Amino acid sequence: MPMLQLLLLLFSLTFEPRYWLYYPAMSEIGSITFSNRRVFIAVPDGIYILDHQNRHQRTLTAADGIIEKIRFAAFNPSGNELLIVCPNRLYQFLPGTGQVYQLNPPFKNVRSIAITNSGAFFETELGTFQKLFPDRYQRVESIPGAARQADEAAIPVTWYGANDTTTIHTWTFLSPYFILDEQKKPRPLTKAYPNERTGRLYVTSPNYGVIIYNLRSGFKEGEIRLGPPAEPVRKIVNLQGHLWFLTDEGNLLLDSAGNWRSYSIPPGEFSFQTGQLLLTDAILDLKRRQGISAILSLAPATTILGTEQALYAIGPDGKPALITELFHPVNALASVRDSILVGTDDGLFILTCDTLTRITDPFARFDWGVYSITQTRGKTFFGTLGRVLQLDPNNTWTQIIPPGYDLSQPVRLMTAAADLLFIAGADGIDIYNIKTGQWFKLDRTNGLPASDITALYADKKFLWVATPGIVSRYQFTAQLR
Repeated sequence: MPMLQLLLLLFSLTFEPRYWLYYPAMSEIGSITFSNRRVFIAVPDGIYILDHQNRHQRTLTAADGIIEKIRFAAFNPSGNELLIVCPNRLYQFLPGTGQVYQLNPPFKNVRSIAITNSGAFFETELGTFQKLFPDRYQRVESIPGAARQADEAAIPVTWYGANDTTTIHTWTFLSPYFILDEQKKPRPLTKAYPNERTGRLYVTSPNYGVIIYNLRSGFKEGEIRLGPPAEPVRKIVNLQGHLWFLTDEGNLLLDSAGNWRSYSIPPGEFSFQTGQLLLTDAILDLKRRQGISAILSLAPATTILGTEQALYAIGPDGKPALITELFHPVNALASVRDSILVGTDDGLFILTCDTLTRITDPFARFDWGVYSITQTRGKTFFGTLGRVLQLDPNNTWTQIIPPGYDLSQPVRLMTAAADLLFIAGADGIDIYNIKTGQWFKLDRTNGLPASDITALYADKKFLWVATPGIVSRYQFTAQLR
């Protein structure tokens, strides 16, 4: 296809925040702050926005223009604004417009923010400044009438950042100041943020999440545990209706109600059926020794597992039974016409009983390796070196080359749903409409928070994208029809 014609088929997408939901890691929590209607939880890669029923509404990320890691945030009621502090930049989020703006203060390093009835004050490397509106600042010697210690004459002040005076020991009902997770591992409680309006206390626990208590009774009311851990998600799979996010250190489950559950290794759990079949010690040991590189669910009681060295069958007892050794990684597994296909660096194979038979293609691309396999609408797609091969139900083969794709790089990450094929590259995700031949691009300009993609999965409605420290959910059906 001539290059000009190919470029004409490449369509750009606009960033529509309503179609995206981001889940940054909660391994660190910089602050929790409140407006009359929302809860804002600041983590390094985003700001979670929840309503006062703690329902996740939106997340502010790099896709909104926040190009640095976030240190903390503070809501300023007098300006109806959320102030977002990064190492060298200051941002403003206006709930009324839903927009993020970079501010231009005369200072660079915000050490602390004080929120008072008269506005927001910044402690910086150049001294203390009061924020005026819309983006003006006035140097002050001190915060008028405010004090960091208890003082009846002081005006109410809430500190965020280095001067945060919140101490976890203020609330004795939190003693002994740790909780036990599902695996009986102690998780320390570090900071507490009271919301007097709702009567709740939000308590942070690094690498766990936020625990919510009733300010009056001290009873636990709930938890906020969203997103992946800090380590990269290597694979996203759907097993019996549950989404699983696999990392080197653990497994995460996202259930139909939007709850995230984390299982560390060791010890850990993994469900191949709806909470019935747990990952046994034998599987955990196998993962530690060989890694899990591919998973294929054939039936409620049968799962094929690919590792860096071999193929295994997992039965109802959760124990791995060796099918065959390959002595090199299994990159992908797929079921086509009652046959199991196995993609490896050495090519494509069909599994019959415990025997692997090599499969060739008319373009001789499998000789360079098969790195990923996905299926939709009866079509099967094979990721090879620099391109994708499409196999139709009538045994017709087609080559697909994403516009601008590096032909020297293997297609390791792709997924498909409906009439769309999603291919991850060095600069984002190329989207191919199988029916029309149109190409679309997802990148840092229209929704992706980062270009370093580690895992992909598409269902009937959403595209799930894992990048370091954050999982993104894109409602592609609303924008690509």
